Amino acid sequence: MRTLSFTFAVVCAVFMCVIAAQPAHAALRAVSFVSALTGWVAGDGAIWNTVDGGRSWQRQYTGRVQIYSLAFASAGIGWAAGIDPIPGTGVLFGTTDGGRTWNKLGEPRNPVRTMSSADGAHGFAVAGGSPLSVAAATERTPAFFGGRLAATSDGGRSWRVLDSPFLVDTACAANSNVVYAAYQAAVLRSDDGDTFANVFSPEVDTKLVWYATIHCAGAQSAWVQFASAAQGDQRPVIVYRTTDGGQHWQAMLLNKNTPSAYRQIEGRTADAPGPWPGPFAVVDMDTAFFLAACPQCGSAGAFSIVGTSTGGASWSAVATVPNITLAGPVAISFGDATHGWVVGSGLGGIPIVNATADGGLTWTQQRLP
Repeated sequence: MRTLSFTFAVVCAVFMCVIAAQPAHAALRAVSFVSALTGWVAGDGAIWNTVDGGRSWQRQYTGRVQIYSLAFASAGIGWAAGIDPIPGTGVLFGTTDGGRTWNKLGEPRNPVRTMSSADGAHGFAVAGGSPLSVAAATERTPAFFGGRLAATSDGGRSWRVLDSPFLVDTACAANSNVVYAAYQAAVLRSDDGDTFANVFSPEVDTKLVWYATIHCAGAQSAWVQFASAAQGDQRPVIVYRTTDGGQHWQAMLLNKNTPSAYRQIEGRTADAPGPWPGPFAVVDMDTAFFLAACPQCGSAGAFSIVGTSTGGASWSAVATVPNITLAGPVAISFGDATHGWVVGSGLGGIPIVNATADGGLTWTQQRLP
């Protein structure tokens, strides 16, 4: 094991030297926008910020840490989680001045993968977990599942790992007390940040392996996506929304090509924008945008997108996000109902930042310095 760790460290050390010499070619892994003008993108050894909607970008961090997750509670307070490849350890950075300075914070027992905080002080992180093995080597970085939930009350300087729930895939903080978490095919809610109760279990095929992603839109509303790791040309995915604190959940979106994966869905549930599930972004209780991977889309782009600003009563036409390939991670963030960003890798590993100002119907590539 020591030999493997040393070899990995040496390879990554050389790789990061290349990144330092060619910052424009750093792989992008994360994006977070708090408005139509202010946001951040990050990846291998770099964090960039814009305050004019992406017309210009300023590099805020240069180093060897591979940033793969960004979270902001406001335009000033945010976090960046990643891995330092040389020792192979997790790193959590925090900022209170919009990213002009980034300070190293504490971490739970395992590396932080995602973090969510509604007020800048009280937050929750999913730490550790295992990558899903779902498909071919050319596919984007797989999702993680089965991490531990940790809580902070001092903005991430110190953490406590919660005993229950034991494992989670995802979590979001609606405010300092209300937290939603999800694991495989279940959603839990806490009203005190400590004690969780199951509030939803979808009727899905339990013989399949599922992983969940949840985003809050306030204490009473959340969107959750359950996706299956089943291999094949079509993969099951189903999205639900609650507007009453988790008492009731309505199906919003699903892959209609995999009907045996879930019970018969009543109502006007929309079809997923593509055959493989991707990440999604939530603006509010009525507005959300969903990516799907499309291996058959060719050189125009391997990801498609669909969105709603009416709580699922109507959906925009499926559009293609150009230039981004499956060979690398992809991330999405919307600052409001019309302005959004998708980041990933293009041919040859070139970082791609795509922006939309019309709710995802058309996209313009933005260039980092």
